Amino acid sequence: MSQTANPVATIRRVAVLNRGTNFEIEIEASEPVTPQTQVVSGPDRLVVDFPHAVPGSSLRSMMVNAGEVKGIRTGLFASNPPVTRVVLDLKSPQRYQVFPSGRTVIVKLMSGVSQASLSTPAQPMMAANTPPPQPAAKPAPRLQVDFSNGKLRIWSNHASLAEVLREVQRTTGATVAIPAGADQQPVIADLGPAPAREVLTSLLHGSSYNVVLIGSGLDLSVVTGILLTPRGPEGVDMPANYAPNPAPSAAVAQPDQPPLPEIVPENAPPPPPDNPPPDNPPPPDTNTPPPQ
Repeated sequence: MSQTANPVATIRRVAVLNRGTNFEIEIEASEPVTPQTQVVSGPDRLVVDFPHAVPGSSLRSMMVNAGEVKGIRTGLFASNPPVTRVVLDLKSPQRYQVFPSGRTVIVKLMSGVSQASLSTPAQPMMAANTPPPQPAAKPAPRLQVDFSNGKLRIWSNHASLAEVLREVQRTTGATVAIPAGADQQPVIADLGPAPAREVLTSLLHGSSYNVVLIGSGLDLSVVTGILLTPRGPEGVDMPANYAPNPAPSAAVAQPDQPPLPEIVPENAPPPPPDNPPPDNPPPPDTNTPPPQ
Protein backbone atom coordinates (compact mmCIF):
# COMPACT_ATOMS: atom_id res chain seq x y z
CA MET A 1 0.00 0.00 0.00
CA SER A 2 1.48 3.35 -1.07
CA GLN A 3 1.79 6.27 1.34
CA THR A 4 1.56 9.95 0.49
CA ALA A 5 4.63 12.09 1.00
CA ASN A 6 2.78 14.50 3.34
CA PRO A 7 0.25 13.13 5.87
CA VAL A 8 -3.19 14.74 5.76
CA ALA A 9 -3.92 16.83 8.85
CA THR A 10 -7.31 17.73 10.32
CA ILE A 11 -8.11 21.29 11.33
CA ARG A 12 -9.72 20.58 14.69
CA ARG A 13 -10.41 24.00 16.20
CA VAL A 14 -10.66 27.69 15.33
CA ALA A 15 -11.04 29.85 18.45
CA VAL A 16 -11.01 33.59 19.19
CA LEU A 17 -8.38 34.47 21.81
CA ASN A 18 -8.61 38.26 21.96
CA ARG A 19 -11.34 40.60 20.78
CA GLY A 20 -9.50 43.81 21.76
CA THR A 21 -7.38 46.18 19.69
CA ASN A 22 -5.16 43.32 18.52
CA PHE A 23 -7.67 40.69 17.43
CA GLU A 24 -6.28 37.14 17.69
CA ILE A 25 -7.50 33.68 16.70
CA GLU A 26 -5.90 30.29 17.30
CA ILE A 27 -6.08 27.48 14.73
CA GLU A 28 -5.25 23.97 15.95
CA ALA A 29 -4.56 20.91 13.74
CA SER A 30 -3.90 17.21 14.31
CA GLU A 31 -0.51 17.37 12.56
CA PRO A 32 2.09 20.14 12.02
CA VAL A 33 0.82 22.47 9.29
CA THR A 34 2.26 25.29 7.19
CA PRO A 35 -0.20 28.14 6.52
CA GLN A 36 -0.32 30.24 3.37
CA THR A 37 -1.89 33.72 3.63
CA GLN A 38 -3.25 36.30 1.22
CA VAL A 39 -5.25 39.53 1.44
CA VAL A 40 -8.30 39.85 -0.80
CA SER A 41 -10.36 42.99 -1.42
CA GLY A 42 -13.93 43.56 -2.60
CA PRO A 43 -15.00 42.68 0.06
CA ASP A 44 -11.97 42.89 2.35
CA ARG A 45 -10.91 39.59 3.88
CA LEU A 46 -7.83 37.72 5.10
CA VAL A 47 -7.46 34.19 3.71
CA VAL A 48 -5.40 31.50 5.47
CA ASP A 49 -4.98 28.21 3.52
CA PHE A 50 -3.71 24.90 4.97
CA PRO A 51 -2.44 22.53 2.24
CA HIS A 52 -2.77 18.78 2.93
CA ALA A 53 -5.44 19.42 5.57
CA VAL A 54 -9.19 18.76 5.85
CA PRO A 55 -11.67 20.59 8.10
CA GLY A 56 -12.88 18.81 11.21
CA SER A 57 -16.54 17.88 11.48
CA SER A 58 -17.09 20.18 14.46
CA LEU A 59 -16.00 23.39 12.69
CA ARG A 60 -18.72 25.99 12.08
CA SER A 61 -18.83 29.54 10.75
CA MET A 62 -18.75 32.23 13.46
CA MET A 63 -20.31 35.69 13.59
CA VAL A 64 -17.78 37.83 15.51
CA ASN A 65 -18.58 41.56 15.05
CA ALA A 66 -15.56 42.57 17.12
CA GLY A 67 -13.51 45.53 16.05
CA GLU A 68 -12.82 45.29 12.32
CA VAL A 69 -13.74 41.57 12.10
CA LYS A 70 -17.22 40.60 10.93
CA GLY A 71 -16.91 36.81 11.09
CA ILE A 72 -14.84 33.67 10.49
CA ARG A 73 -15.62 30.97 7.93
CA THR A 74 -13.90 27.56 7.58
CA GLY A 75 -14.32 24.98 4.81
CA LEU A 76 -12.70 22.62 2.29
CA PHE A 77 -11.30 24.74 -0.54
CA ALA A 78 -9.78 21.93 -2.68
CA SER A 79 -9.96 18.14 -2.46
CA ASN A 80 -6.99 16.79 -4.46
CA PRO A 81 -4.75 17.49 -2.73
CA PRO A 82 -6.94 18.67 0.13
CA VAL A 83 -6.74 22.33 1.18
CA THR A 84 -8.66 23.78 4.13
CA ARG A 85 -9.39 27.51 4.01
CA VAL A 86 -10.04 29.83 6.96
CA VAL A 87 -11.46 33.25 5.99
CA LEU A 88 -11.65 36.33 8.22
CA ASP A 89 -14.26 38.73 6.86
CA LEU A 90 -13.12 42.31 7.57
CA LYS A 91 -14.73 45.73 7.62
CA SER A 92 -11.58 47.41 6.27
CA PRO A 93 -8.02 46.41 5.28
CA GLN A 94 -5.93 45.36 8.28
CA ARG A 95 -2.27 44.61 8.90
CA TYR A 96 -1.66 41.17 10.34
CA GLN A 97 0.91 38.69 11.62
CA VAL A 98 0.91 34.88 11.43
CA PHE A 99 2.82 32.77 13.97
CA PRO A 100 2.99 29.05 13.10
CA SER A 101 4.33 26.69 15.76
CA GLY A 102 3.96 22.98 14.98
CA ARG A 103 0.26 22.05 15.14
CA THR A 104 -0.88 25.52 16.26
CA VAL A 105 -1.14 28.76 14.26
CA ILE A 106 -1.86 32.19 15.77
CA VAL A 107 -3.28 34.93 13.49
CA LYS A 108 -3.13 38.49 14.88
CA LEU A 109 -4.84 41.56 13.37
CA MET A 110 -3.40 44.96 14.37
CA SER A 111 -6.56 47.06 14.24
CA GLY A 112 -4.99 49.96 16.15
CA VAL A 113 -2.55 50.82 13.35
CA SER A 114 -3.04 54.26 11.82
CA GLN A 115 -4.76 54.48 8.45
CA ALA A 116 -1.59 55.85 6.79
CA SER A 117 0.28 52.65 7.58
CA LEU A 118 -2.35 50.39 6.01
CA SER A 119 -0.89 50.99 2.55
CA THR A 120 2.29 49.18 3.55
CA PRO A 121 2.51 45.46 2.73
CA ALA A 122 1.51 42.95 5.37
CA GLN A 123 4.33 41.69 7.56
CA PRO A 124 5.85 38.41 6.44
CA MET A 125 4.88 35.20 8.16
CA MET A 126 7.32 34.16 10.87
CA ALA A 127 7.45 31.39 13.43
CA ALA A 128 6.65 32.34 17.01
CA ASN A 129 9.59 30.34 18.39
CA THR A 130 12.15 31.61 15.85
CA PRO A 131 14.16 34.70 16.91
CA PRO A 132 14.65 37.40 14.27
CA PRO A 133 17.96 37.22 12.40
CA GLN A 134 20.74 39.23 13.96
CA PRO A 135 22.93 41.47 11.79
CA ALA A 136 26.46 40.29 11.28
CA ALA A 137 28.85 41.76 13.80
CA LYS A 138 31.25 44.33 12.40
CA PRO A 139 34.94 43.51 12.75
CA ALA A 140 36.66 45.29 15.60
CA PRO A 141 38.63 48.37 14.45
CA ARG A 142 42.42 48.08 14.35
CA LEU A 143 43.38 51.76 14.15
CA GLN A 144 42.03 55.15 15.19
CA VAL A 145 43.87 58.45 14.70
CA ASP A 146 42.26 61.73 15.83
CA PHE A 147 43.68 65.25 15.52
CA SER A 148 41.80 68.19 17.06
CA ASN A 149 42.88 71.56 18.45
CA GLY A 150 46.53 70.67 17.94
CA LYS A 151 46.20 67.47 20.00
CA LEU A 152 46.93 64.09 18.39
CA ARG A 153 45.68 60.71 19.60
CA ILE A 154 46.80 57.35 18.18
CA TRP A 155 45.19 54.03 19.11
CA SER A 156 46.43 50.94 17.29
CA ASN A 157 45.79 47.24 17.78
CA HIS A 158 48.30 45.42 15.57
CA ALA A 159 47.98 47.89 12.69
CA SER A 160 51.19 48.23 10.70
CA LEU A 161 53.47 51.24 11.13
CA ALA A 162 52.79 52.19 7.50
CA GLU A 163 49.03 52.26 8.18
CA VAL A 164 49.54 54.43 11.26
CA LEU A 165 51.74 56.90 9.38
CA ARG A 166 49.26 57.14 6.51
CA GLU A 167 46.47 57.97 8.97
CA VAL A 168 48.69 60.57 10.65
CA GLN A 169 49.35 62.10 7.25
CA ARG A 170 45.63 62.14 6.41
CA THR A 171 44.46 63.67 9.70
CA THR A 172 47.27 66.18 10.35
CA GLY A 173 48.24 67.10 6.80
CA ALA A 174 51.92 66.52 7.58
CA THR A 175 54.20 65.20 4.86
CA VAL A 176 55.33 61.68 5.75
CA ALA A 177 58.06 59.71 4.00
CA ILE A 178 57.10 56.10 4.70
CA PRO A 179 60.20 53.88 4.52
CA ALA A 180 60.34 50.40 3.08
CA GLY A 181 59.50 47.66 5.54
CA ALA A 182 57.14 49.81 7.63
CA ASP A 183 54.19 47.70 6.48
CA GLN A 184 55.74 44.69 8.26
CA GLN A 185 56.00 46.30 11.70
CA PRO A 186 52.86 45.91 13.91
CA VAL A 187 52.03 48.73 16.32
CA ILE A 188 50.19 48.36 19.65
CA ALA A 189 49.75 51.79 21.21
CA ASP A 190 47.34 54.12 22.98
CA LEU A 191 48.91 57.58 22.94
CA GLY A 192 47.50 61.04 23.58
CA PRO A 193 45.68 63.21 23.21
CA ALA A 194 48.77 65.41 23.40
CA PRO A 195 50.77 67.72 21.12
CA ALA A 196 51.63 65.96 17.88
CA ARG A 197 55.37 66.13 18.47
CA GLU A 198 55.10 64.35 21.84
CA VAL A 199 52.82 61.63 20.51
CA LEU A 200 54.95 60.96 17.43
CA THR A 201 58.13 60.91 19.49
CA SER A 202 56.62 58.31 21.83
CA LEU A 203 55.30 56.29 18.88
CA LEU A 204 58.64 56.10 17.05
CA HIS A 205 60.91 55.85 20.08
CA GLY A 206 62.87 52.60 19.98
CA SER A 207 61.94 51.83 16.37
CA SER A 208 64.47 50.74 13.76
CA TYR A 209 64.42 54.19 12.14
CA ASN A 210 66.09 57.52 12.72
CA VAL A 211 63.35 60.12 13.18
CA VAL A 212 63.37 63.74 12.02
CA LEU A 213 60.26 65.79 12.91
CA ILE A 214 59.98 68.97 10.85
CA GLY A 215 58.17 71.88 12.53
CA SER A 216 56.62 75.12 11.33
CA GLY A 217 59.28 77.32 12.89
CA LEU A 218 56.67 79.30 14.85
CA ASP A 219 55.33 76.59 17.15
CA LEU A 220 57.65 73.76 18.19
CA SER A 221 54.69 71.51 19.00
CA VAL A 222 53.45 71.61 15.39
CA VAL A 223 54.74 68.92 13.03
CA THR A 224 54.61 69.57 9.29
CA GLY A 225 56.78 66.68 8.14
CA ILE A 226 58.11 63.31 9.29
CA LEU A 227 61.30 61.84 7.85
CA LEU A 228 62.38 58.30 8.72
CA THR A 229 65.66 56.72 7.72
CA PRO A 230 66.86 53.22 8.62
CA ARG A 231 69.40 52.74 11.39
CA GLY A 232 72.78 51.18 10.63
CA PRO A 233 74.28 48.07 12.20
CA GLU A 234 75.01 48.10 15.95
CA GLY A 235 72.99 51.28 16.42
CA VAL A 236 75.16 53.46 14.10
CA ASP A 237 73.09 56.04 12.27
CA MET A 238 72.92 55.42 8.56
CA PRO A 239 71.37 57.65 5.86
CA ALA A 240 68.64 56.26 3.66
CA ASN A 241 71.02 55.87 0.69
CA TYR A 242 73.73 54.25 2.82
CA ALA A 243 75.81 51.57 1.12
CA PRO A 244 78.86 50.18 2.96
CA ASN A 245 82.19 50.34 1.13
CA PRO A 246 83.33 46.93 -0.08
CA ALA A 247 86.20 45.49 1.93
CA PRO A 248 89.50 45.55 0.05
CA SER A 249 90.45 42.22 -1.37
CA ALA A 250 93.43 40.60 0.33
CA ALA A 251 96.62 40.24 -1.72
CA VAL A 252 97.28 36.70 -2.84
CA ALA A 253 100.64 35.46 -1.52
CA GLN A 254 102.93 33.91 -4.15
CA PRO A 255 105.26 31.04 -3.26
CA ASP A 256 109.06 31.73 -3.15
CA GLN A 257 110.75 31.03 -6.51
CA PRO A 258 114.50 31.22 -7.45
CA PRO A 259 115.47 34.12 -9.74
CA LEU A 260 115.71 33.32 -13.41
CA PRO A 261 119.34 33.28 -14.79
CA GLU A 262 120.35 36.27 -16.82
CA ILE A 263 120.91 35.49 -20.48
CA VAL A 264 123.96 37.36 -21.92
CA PRO A 265 124.52 37.46 -25.70
CA GLU A 266 127.84 36.10 -26.96
CA ASN A 267 129.13 39.39 -28.47
CA ALA A 268 128.15 41.54 -25.54
CA PRO A 269 130.94 43.68 -23.97
CA PRO A 270 132.12 42.68 -20.51
CA PRO A 271 130.20 44.26 -17.68
CA PRO A 272 131.83 47.28 -16.03
CA PRO A 273 133.61 46.75 -12.69
CA ASP A 274 131.81 47.52 -9.52
CA ASN A 275 134.11 50.58 -8.88
CA PRO A 276 135.23 51.88 -12.31
CA PRO A 277 138.25 54.34 -12.39
CA PRO A 278 137.42 57.94 -13.10
CA ASP A 279 137.54 59.02 -16.72
CA ASN A 280 140.02 61.93 -15.93
CA PRO A 281 142.51 61.01 -13.16
CA PRO A 282 143.74 63.99 -11.03
CA PRO A 283 147.26 65.43 -11.80
CA PRO A 284 150.13 64.30 -9.58
CA ASP A 285 150.92 66.35 -6.50
CA THR A 286 154.18 68.38 -7.31
CA ASN A 287 154.57 69.53 -3.76
CA THR A 288 155.23 66.07 -2.54
CA PRO A 289 159.01 65.62 -1.85
CA PRO A 290 160.70 62.88 -3.79
CA PRO A 291 161.44 59.73 -1.98
CA GLN A 292 164.83 59.52 -0.23
